[in-house]
Order: sequence, then structure tokens, then C-alpha cells
Amino acid sequence: MNAGPVPTPYLDQLARAHGFTLDMLVANRAGQVHPMQRVQGGKKGIGLAVFLFVLALLLLAGGIGGAALFHDDLTPPISDTDMNAVYAMAGGGVVLGLAAVAGGIMTVLRVGQRRGAYQRGALAVLEGPIAKTVIRGRRGAPDVFRYEIGGRRFDFVPHAGWELITYGVRYRVYCVAGDLLSLEPS
Repeated sequence: MNAGPVPTPYLDQLARAHGFTLDMLVANRAGQVHPMQRVQGGKKGIGLAVFLFVLALLLLAGGIGGAALFHDDLTPPISDTDMNAVYAMAGGGVVLGLAAVAGGIMTVLRVGQRRGAYQRGALAVLEGPIAKTVIRGRRGAPDVFRYEIGGRRFDFVPHAGWELITYGVRYRVYCVAGDLLSLEPS
């Protein structure tokens, strides 16, 4: 491996399109995670965890609150069918809320594992031909561009970067915790 990147227009385009700098590539070549890559990697997933916890609160409040309001609107004697509806609304809100809490906890654990991998500098280097695929979005959903190299798949790669990669050509890909950090032709 070279000590520094070969300054070519193609490598500059790859770096810009994939969101890394040539300094980051030099650090990755040396087997290190660049400090900016550590910062970026540590932030991923936090927004999803916050969203899931807020969703859990809304589901719990909606289910239990909706059941309470429905119950208050009923006139005695309350039929078994109406009470079953109250229980179903409250129970549904609790079950969905707990599912969102479980998803939030799992997301927090994954974020912790990812941060640990970035802090340890657990850099993996994959080398070989890149297979690139696209999953066409339907009904207004965006297309998903992905790479596969060395048995690993990288989803949601930028379209501009995906266009620059030549299918089947050998590349060297640097990654941590399943995140593509940088790449270059090998």
C-alpha cells in the first residue's frame, strides 16, 4: 500500500461523492480511523433512538388516554363489548408503546457498540471487485444504491458515488462497524 493517495481527479471525485477527505484516506490506509470519522460515526443512530422513545410515550398516552376518554363517554350500565373495547385500546397502546421502548433500547445498544468500534479503531479493509446494485423505489420512495465487496454489503451509498464506481473493478474499502469510511481503486 502507498503512504498517501495518488492525487488523481478520479480519487478526488470518489472522496467528494462518498463524503471523505484525502486526509481521512491516508489515516485509513495507515490502519487508523480519522478523528472526524470517529465523531461522525458516534452520532449515527441517536436520532432514531430519540424518535422511538418519544413514539413510545405517545403510543402509551394515546392508548391509555383514549381508553379512559372512551370509558368516560360510556353510560352505565357498560356492556361487556364496550369494556372489551376499552381494554383493547389500553392494551394496544401499552403493547405498541413497549415495542417502541424495546426498539429504542436495542437502538441505543447498537449505537453503543458502533461507538465502541469507532473508539477502538476497529478498521476493516476489504479488497476485491465491487458489485453495485440499485433497488428502485416505488410509489415515490427513493432508490437505494448499494455496494457489495468481500461478502459485506453497504446500503444507502450516495448516488453520485455509486455512479463513479466501475462494476467489477477491484477497490480497497475501509470500514468500521459496517460503515463505509473511504475507498480507492486497488
